[in-house]
Amino acid sequence: MIFNKVISLFFTNLESTLNQIVSDSTGSVYVDDTTSESRIFSGRLSYNKGAYVLHLLRGMLGDSTFFRGVRRYTNDAAVKLSFAFTDDLKRNLELESGKDLTEFFQNWIYGQGYPNYHADWYQNSKNWVKVKLKQTTSHPSVAFYQMPVTLY
Repeated sequence: MIFNKVISLFFTNLESTLNQIVSDSTGSVYVDDTTSESRIFSGRLSYNKGAYVLHLLRGMLGDSTFFRGVRRYTNDAAVKLSFAFTDDLKRNLELESGKDLTEFFQNWIYGQGYPNYHADWYQNSKNWVKVKLKQTTSHPSVAFYQMPVTLY
């Protein structure tokens, strides 16, 4: 499956891939100008950021739900032997997960940039930790990225 190849390549070059993604905060994964070949095949946006966004989505939904949603998408009669659109993927993932993914797609697919996080923490002598996270965004097209944060 092409997704596995993209993810494998992504993890092989993770640091350089992330550095390339954040080297410029402009541009979205979504391609609105389909006459521009350089934009359609942008390594930074279409491939690297696109793969990273799929990886984020997979992490949010869980492996089994994500892959069931992708399977539902590839078997969807509305896209078989036709054109597939971003909203088709979103719809199938929502049907499979039962979650509204509107904000995720609006921010990560149609929006530009990425979130920056700053963490402060304090641990007292009684073995509890207070963590404060601050998020800023690299581009004004997204005011806030609503993302789960797991603390270990």
